[in-house]
Amino acid sequence: MKKALFFVVLPLFLVSILSAQSLAELSKKEKERRDSLKGKQAILITNADLGKTKKKAGIETPPPPPPATTESQPVPEAEQPSEGEPNPEAMSQSAESGETRQMTDGYRVSLEARYAQAKEYADLLELKMAALWQEFYSMDDMTSRDSIQQEIALTFDKLGKAREDENTVKKELDDYIARVGKEDAQRK
Repeated sequence: MKKALFFVVLPLFLVSILSAQSLAELSKKEKERRDSLKGKQAILITNADLGKTKKKAGIETPPPPPPATTESQPVPEAEQPSEGEPNPEAMSQSAESGETRQMTDGYRVSLEARYAQAKEYADLLELKMAALWQEFYSMDDMTSRDSIQQEIALTFDKLGKAREDENTVKKELDDYIARVGKEDAQRK
């Protein structure tokens, strides 16, 4: 027993002797540190400064993408398609030209961009949902769990709608690609 105690205490004693600094060395280092800080002003934050700051959410989600339109909805004659979204009926009736190909490519790019945006939004909501569940399970206080449960419910609803929008845009993109493929095959 004495041997074991000796082998435990001896290394601790040697380490304390080797790493110990004298009081004079410590005061010298502290004086140098304070001298290097002379002339610099310290930043003072008051309660008034904190009141002026705006509170932000820990996780910011972008606004949901606009609802996707389907081809079955009639387009009024007064409405002309925008530059990036050509009218599909006009494309099928027009002759094969470079301008039409550019218009269809532009429409496809815009559909792909909308799909990517909808997918990213849904993925962000999934990430937020995982963070909320983690926070929920790590808390012990039931009153704060109630507020997290409400936020989880709201995020779950948003996530469901976002996934639905994502699937709608994906279907629209797939239908468009299939239709353009058929039209190209018919022209050849």
